[in-house]
Amino acid sequence: MTVPCSGGIFSVAYEIVNPSENGDVLAHTEADWITDFDYSVFGEVKFLVEENIGKDKRESVIFLEYEYSEGESLEFGVKIVQEAAGDLPPEPDDDPFTIEVYEIGATSAKVKTTPLDMELTYTSQLMTKADFEYQVGDVDNAQQWLRETFEYMAYSYGMTFYDFMKAFLISGVEDYPYTGLLPETEHIVFAVGLDYECNFTTEFYIGANFFTMEFTLTDLSFTMDVVPEARTAFVVTTPSDMTANYVVFPIMQSDCAGLSDEDIIQSIIDAYSMFIEVYVVYGINERNFTGLEPDTDYYALAFGFEPSAFMYTSNLHKEPFTTLNTGDPTKVTFDISADRISAYFADITVKPSDASVFYLYNVIQKSLYESYGGDKDALQRYSDELIDELYQDYVGYGYTWEEIVEQFYVAGETTFTAECLVPETEYYVWAATCDEQGVFLSEPALVPFVTEQHVPSDAYVPGIVDEYFDGYEIAEYNPLYGGYQGMVVVPIVYEPNDSAVDWCVSVFQGDVVAMYGEDDVFLSTLESSQWGQNIVGIPTFALMYDQPYTVTTIAVDEDGNYGEMYHQVYTMTKDGVAPPENVDYYFNQFMPYSGYPEELKRVMPKIMCHKEDKPDCVADTSESLDMGELPPIGKDSSGKIIKADLF
Repeated sequence: MTVPCSGGIFSVAYEIVNPSENGDVLAHTEADWITDFDYSVFGEVKFLVEENIGKDKRESVIFLEYEYSEGESLEFGVKIVQEAAGDLPPEPDDDPFTIEVYEIGATSAKVKTTPLDMELTYTSQLMTKADFEYQVGDVDNAQQWLRETFEYMAYSYGMTFYDFMKAFLISGVEDYPYTGLLPETEHIVFAVGLDYECNFTTEFYIGANFFTMEFTLTDLSFTMDVVPEARTAFVVTTPSDMTANYVVFPIMQSDCAGLSDEDIIQSIIDAYSMFIEVYVVYGINERNFTGLEPDTDYYALAFGFEPSAFMYTSNLHKEPFTTLNTGDPTKVTFDISADRISAYFADITVKPSDASVFYLYNVIQKSLYESYGGDKDALQRYSDELIDELYQDYVGYGYTWEEIVEQFYVAGETTFTAECLVPETEYYVWAATCDEQGVFLSEPALVPFVTEQHVPSDAYVPGIVDEYFDGYEIAEYNPLYGGYQGMVVVPIVYEPNDSAVDWCVSVFQGDVVAMYGEDDVFLSTLESSQWGQNIVGIPTFALMYDQPYTVTTIAVDEDGNYGEMYHQVYTMTKDGVAPPENVDYYFNQFMPYSGYPEELKRVMPKIMCHKEDKPDCVADTSESLDMGELPPIGKDSSGKIIKADLF
């Protein structure tokens, strides 16, 4: 067995026919650079080879001896040859590839793949042995597995299979640094020549098996300065290593009772799952914790975290602090402003005199306010009705009234954009402190404003249905287009004029313009649409056959003025469906990376594999997404309450 000069954990496999009940396998060697024999897995002996920093190769023999009481012991030897630090990679032989694994760490390794034919297009991949056995199983299944994997990746990139393979395959020598590997885990490296149709042009070559090293925590430490308020805390974190990745989180001290530091770290990782990567920082970090409980003991937590390996890398630092108590909600005043007022929107800022107190806020038409009575009780009823509307939607999922109210109130300064307003109309912005039931505790503050007159723009963007597709047919044509069976798949093609800089689209069931009028549908389109369609490409909707649908689009010019609304009623029938192969064009336009010149398309040259058998320092996210959880509710960027759909 030849091992690289960098050393690492390796293994020798053995098989015992008719083993004795009291038999033992023992390994020994005269070499002091081969140590740490591990017999924990029957049929395999692992061992550690230290790094060879010398200029000469070195070799020794590992003897495996089977001792049992019924007879003489059995023994065989395995010659271990370790390359020298100054050795060149071995010359290519008749194998299609030479694969060298070096600089093996706990979570990383470098792999150098040298093809015999430098013009060959190929792929070289690294997987855990467990993943390879689970996903591929056998070399005979490798081509089918690769084809299915590449088909999915091509779909994800929004590319044809041929174009994806052309971008994915490589030629020449590849020297690739792998990160995010699992510690103390056996990995394999394979390479195979392929053409752009995924046909093998060489044998499926498995070139190396190796074990990553044992993981050890770093000596990363932290200093933390915390300035608490009633519901927030400003934290400055300084790590001992300015290049190290780490995360910072708040946690109630009561939640840590009885937990070890390792348990606390793991609970944080489990709670945030894959989203913890969003919170990874390095260097000096300033962060404002929000949503804290007043007069409560907390810890500011910090620990090293390596996102590529999804594992923590240091001990836990806990900085204790206590939040302040809240102020008197009956004495709070509000500074409210409405700026950048247009015909359909206004920027609103609400700033309370005490940032520790919860309050409700909203925008209401003056005429509606007066119809409710025009006083504090009127706004209380209006607020209660808004809360109750959401409560009725979610009470069946176990939400309480207090939990729904919590989605409405805020503390501290709030800025949002009030959208879908009516032109030339008087409005009030109002705010009032409240308790956990949503009951006002202060007199509401009201600030009036009037929306501007609508300024017509010539920005215009029709949303055209050129052709549509049967869900069963496209799933049969390409299984990756499954999920639309029984539906009609309808792409909408935009045809904007030169004045349109952005636009939105909505699809309503029925001839809504005839039923409700163009003005109401205009406002409904603004309210229910997603902007940014100028960079989406071609959106695709799954609709029903033989039902009228109204497609509406509205464009905006560079001055923020809306143009005339396009609206058209379409009814899709089974007789009118287009050939299923035509759907590729639309899906490729809608998927990521579409619309870019070919030279700008970049494909990750590695297959991202599942991670199995995680050590204690690696988070287990296999059950982190509980599909039985209640659907989330919250506020969008404009401050409006939104409800999540169930999937």
